[in-house]
Amino acid sequence: MSQLSQKIVNFLNKILLILLTILTIFVGYPIILFIFLPIWIYRYVLEYIVPKLDSRFSHILKGMGALFSAHTPYTKPTSVVITNFYLETPLDKNKFINIFNSKVFPLQNKNGSPVYRELKQRIVQKFGYNFWYDVDKFHLSDHIKLLHEYENEPERSVTQLEIEKLAYKLTTRPFHPDRSPWELIIVNNLTHDNDPLIKSVLITRFHHCLADGVSLIKLLERVGLKPWKDPFSSSLKVNKLGCFTRMILIPLRLLIEGPYQAIKLIKFSNDDNDWMKIVLSKPTGFKRIKDTDFIPISTLKAIKNRNSHENLNIGSIIVALVVHATVEAMKRRNVKGNFSKLHVTLPWPLPNHPDGVCNHWTVVKIPVLVDPNDILQTVCNVAREFEKLKHSIQPLVLDAIANLSGSLPTPWIPKMDSLLTSTCIMSNVAGPVEAVDIAGCTVRRITVAGSTAPGYAVGSLCLSYNGQIRITIGGDICNLNQSDDAVFLANSCEKIVQELAQRMS
Repeated sequence: MSQLSQKIVNFLNKILLILLTILTIFVGYPIILFIFLPIWIYRYVLEYIVPKLDSRFSHILKGMGALFSAHTPYTKPTSVVITNFYLETPLDKNKFINIFNSKVFPLQNKNGSPVYRELKQRIVQKFGYNFWYDVDKFHLSDHIKLLHEYENEPERSVTQLEIEKLAYKLTTRPFHPDRSPWELIIVNNLTHDNDPLIKSVLITRFHHCLADGVSLIKLLERVGLKPWKDPFSSSLKVNKLGCFTRMILIPLRLLIEGPYQAIKLIKFSNDDNDWMKIVLSKPTGFKRIKDTDFIPISTLKAIKNRNSHENLNIGSIIVALVVHATVEAMKRRNVKGNFSKLHVTLPWPLPNHPDGVCNHWTVVKIPVLVDPNDILQTVCNVAREFEKLKHSIQPLVLDAIANLSGSLPTPWIPKMDSLLTSTCIMSNVAGPVEAVDIAGCTVRRITVAGSTAPGYAVGSLCLSYNGQIRITIGGDICNLNQSDDAVFLANSCEKIVQELAQRMS
């Protein structure tokens, strides 16, 4: 297709999107209001009356929490966050439980309510909605167990390979229906292949309707004996807004520009390549996962500082690494279709992350122009898309869609796969900048062990710790159908960092 033809097609697409936006504003909004106004009134009445009738009920699950809890959170959990904290010494279970009880549960917010009440609650459906409901006879020992207690087998030594296999099982293992959907598993007799100083590991397993990566890290900070320094210095920063902007300008932009952004995201959600067609038509649900070796944050900072692009940050570099590695893997697997421009889904922080377990992230989608022959150009392209997001209403649009869908009665909640479909989906959690402890045990490394999400060809979970970054690469085996595909992706990320560092030296 010639450049002129492409410009004409782009122009006609834009006109179509504008017409659909106008139609949505003048026709769609009245329909949405007609449908949702009775639902909002009904939900508000329930949220007020149900806790009055039974004090064991607290609030309704909303937004992303409602969406994550809508699909069998107990019997067949489909979205579970698992992170491993590797320790230098064995973790005393009783000491850990005592510290947890003394430092976590007594915390209260400014209104005097318990910050971590949900940790003592289970999910109960009442009148069509999922509520948090106090557990009868809550015991912390039901949630914090040694591995042999958890597996109901004799105590024995465990290898690193067994820990990795356990992580795969835990992503779909049922939660106890009469308890809160979270568990902490202590493995004290551990033999680690790469680090002989590691003696134990704390495995954290939380259903995503209860916690995200940020609130999980914050929770583990509470049980350290010394403060964690700057654990949330995320490269994805959102400035706090003034009262007039927050109360007037943003809602107006959301009402007027929101439909345009939503329609554009739906229209261009599916990427035009074989990997996406396969994963949407023949998903297996099984993932191949591989970690990169630790990548020094100092190297990424040096790349950022030596590049003239003012919008470059560590977050945009990480996105570029994974996207560029994905294109290399697609070329290696002879994927057909357009993979020079990939749509990438990633979390985007909103201001004022609540203090407790929560799902506070919204998501954004960025179209990344990938230059297979020049990683530096790909990095700059990603940085430009990051800059656009600072002034875009898109993060709030997707957050509004999640809240709108989450306000429906639980059986009606649709899957959100159509908006999240992307060749790449990635999550970046900023961890502590120096070595920390859990209940007095020094943490040697933190690894994101597993999570699940629908509608993507390649996913990455990135976590920083003690001056280093580790990227966990995974994907459905219908795409990564060779045993070394995930390894190739992880190794490519490391090679790209080395190439960038050499070019920028």
